Amino acid sequence: MIVSGDSDKSLRRVVLTNFTNEEEFTERYNEVAKLEKTKQILTGKEFDGGVFFLATNYEKNGQIPEKQMIEFIRNVSRKNKWSHYPSSNLRYNYKIEHLHQIGITEYWTGEMPLEEPDYVSMFIAIHKAVQMNELKTFLIDGENLSYFQEVLKGIIDPTFANPDIYITNKELTWDQIRTIERIKPKVVFLFGNSIIDYPKALHLMKHNIQIVPQSVTEIGNMLLSEGIYNSCRSVEESFQLINIACTELNVSLWKFVQNYRENMYNILDEIYQGHTDENATSKYKLSYKDIGAMSYRA
Repeated sequence: MIVSGDSDKSLRRVVLTNFTNEEEFTERYNEVAKLEKTKQILTGKEFDGGVFFLATNYEKNGQIPEKQMIEFIRNVSRKNKWSHYPSSNLRYNYKIEHLHQIGITEYWTGEMPLEEPDYVSMFIAIHKAVQMNELKTFLIDGENLSYFQEVLKGIIDPTFANPDIYITNKELTWDQIRTIERIKPKVVFLFGNSIIDYPKALHLMKHNIQIVPQSVTEIGNMLLSEGIYNSCRSVEESFQLINIACTELNVSLWKFVQNYRENMYNILDEIYQGHTDENATSKYKLSYKDIGAMSYRA
């Protein structure tokens, strides 16, 4: 378990992962924490956020029993008075009623599927990429994405070979990276467990493959929970914000890609460094905009 967040008042994203060794686990955590901070920067919602990063499946010892993991999360969270919001793929690991019991859905709404807001931000990211780059085909390679595949058919055609867009939520091993290289998509969209580190990203970028990570595709859940957590937006207003903010953000990012002939992965990294490193600057500027009383960056 690794936890980030500067105070007991932090709203932390709960992320479950596999454990191979301590070094790999720590590296994955660092990437997830960076993605979470980048989401806050991109949306202008720089609240006191963090990550609650837990291994639930160990290579040598197997899966931790659900009851045991639920009890552990509940005890640690109550002891530290932590607040959480759910990753979109949690419902595939645990029953929703158990997530309610341990407070992961405290800053959520009713029985709304945990993936719905993130699916909205993911759909918008893909839609803008299709519009701005004249992309024609897509291939989904992942788990529990059949519904999303049907939704995408309204804007782009599915294919089994040579896709313009490749979408995955699989863990990105080097074998998986080489598979993507062989497929040769123009754009890769990452979701869920597809956490990419710099060496793997660099390998794809050398093959002129644009990378759109979770800091862009998984904005929805964060905005919904943040609105409830800070009592600043209704659920309807949060979905309005997700639609408008994500649309304008993706347009701005693709303009940066086209105007500077740069990979989106590098653009996002420079934006992140420009906000977190006092010695770094970024040429990629996002301006604050307003929808009524709601603000966002684009």
